[in-house]
Amino acid sequence: TLNRFGPDVLVPSAKDNYSPCGNSTYDFLSDLSCKARELGTYLVVNLYEKERCTVATQNAKNDPRNCSPTGWSKFNTNVVFDRKGVVIARYRKTHLYGEPGVNVTYSPEHVTFDTDFGVKFGTFICFDMLFESPAQDLVKKYNVTDFVYPTYWFSELPFLTASSVSQKHAFPGLELKG
Repeated sequence: TLNRFGPDVLVPSAKDNYSPCGNSTYDFLSDLSCKARELGTYLVVNLYEKERCTVATQNAKNDPRNCSPTGWSKFNTNVVFDRKGVVIARYRKTHLYGEPGVNVTYSPEHVTFDTDFGVKFGTFICFDMLFESPAQDLVKKYNVTDFVYPTYWFSELPFLTASSVSQKHAFPGLELKG
């Protein structure tokens, strides 16, 4: 996670079709957006995101849970920039593993993004790989065959070695049964 020891950042919604390049409200996310634009490349970054939490925002998401006393939610988030520095996808991790103080969405997200070179990617984060939702759902329900998934995986014998878990996504039709 890029800002593991730094400040959590605001992330614009992909629905807004917005480039944070040059907008200081978005801290270092602005720099990343500008860099994607400068290099003309897609950029996927994993970071800690903050989002204002109020009764109104929870109601808008049909989320019955109470907000944190701080009034902020914190998410482990993938942000995808296109070649123009526009945020085209945002995914919030569903299955946390040793991440105290981090929130999850009320319902799992299934996030994809299309590229100008004709590939639709799905994205999730690390431990999400082991669960039907979102990883298997992206394959089965959304026909995704290509993925971008940042991970801080460690090997735990006998079944959770990093290379074998990642490999199962490289071959069509293989599933981990739990």
